[in-house]
Amino acid sequence: MYMESYSEGRIPHRLIFNSWNAALVDVNKWIDKSNVSISVWKYKELEQKKLFNPNIGKTYNSRMGPNYNTAIIDKMFFDFDCVGRDGKYIRKPYESMVRLWKWAEKNDYKRDMAFTGGGYQGTVSVKCLSENYVSVMRHLEDELDLEFDSVSLADLRRVVGSYNFGKKSKSKRNRFCIPLTEDEIELPFDTHKELALHQRQGMNIYGYNIYNPPASIKEYRKRELTLDPNFSLVDGVDKILDHYGYMYEDICECIRNIIEQPHVRHKQRLHIISYLKNIVGIEYGDMNILLPKLLDASHGMECDGGHSVREGQVVYVYSSNSGFSPRLMKKEGYCFEDCDYCATLQGELNKIL
Repeated sequence: MYMESYSEGRIPHRLIFNSWNAALVDVNKWIDKSNVSISVWKYKELEQKKLFNPNIGKTYNSRMGPNYNTAIIDKMFFDFDCVGRDGKYIRKPYESMVRLWKWAEKNDYKRDMAFTGGGYQGTVSVKCLSENYVSVMRHLEDELDLEFDSVSLADLRRVVGSYNFGKKSKSKRNRFCIPLTEDEIELPFDTHKELALHQRQGMNIYGYNIYNPPASIKEYRKRELTLDPNFSLVDGVDKILDHYGYMYEDICECIRNIIEQPHVRHKQRLHIISYLKNIVGIEYGDMNILLPKLLDASHGMECDGGHSVREGQVVYVYSSNSGFSPRLMKKEGYCFEDCDYCATLQGELNKIL
């Protein structure tokens, strides 16, 4: 079995190990020097990873890494980010963390939770096939009204006891990653920050039962994708949208409001990609060209759109055939309550298709 670890201070950041002990030994080399994380699951096999580079419009071989589709899924991983790009506290992810914990506690599911400096990371034991993992997580997201970050079998969790070396823009996260006891879960976010000024070791694990998802949850089926775009890198947003019969002003006002923010968050980017795929009809290859031009706010060394392409959000939406949900847009506060533009349009498109 393989384990994967991440250390920000080394190149490459991600490395593969064939035992838990070997991965931990490596993490301990870097724990005092940089941000360190370790895989949530074990993996059965390795594969050649390929990345699409939006700057050159080509796919290239990157590294040998775990085949995430053959992960051994014995737990669900939840990442609740409570600090925005502006450093301000966001309450809903905190409330989601507490709601998840109470649900798991009520059912006595095996669980743990850690405060990471900027939010929370925790697991709940589950009985699940890797191909169903995304569907199971989305089911719980909807059932419990949760707001959490990415759902991916490539996720790594911050090592408990390590320090969050936040860069200047994230300096408010500079705390230790600490395990929380069940008595501390509902303490205020600021209290958790105070507790995290001091290092703690080990993980507090509670419960005995394993969550068994409903059999009605649909299986996640990955589709083969064609990378060939219709456009070159020099083509702009207007030309690409015009090819699909759209102008930028034709995009739903609520979607445009998200696009035009100073920073577009992870979950918001998924909404945008799903909208452009399902409503506008943008093909996969063209989306990889369009998104970095459309979401051009700075995101470190790249833009929001380029970051989204690189971290596999476009691949996720297209390979899982994710639909666009006007209901979810309203539920999360991105859409006006009385707006039915997208729902009506999607209904008409479904009749045609």
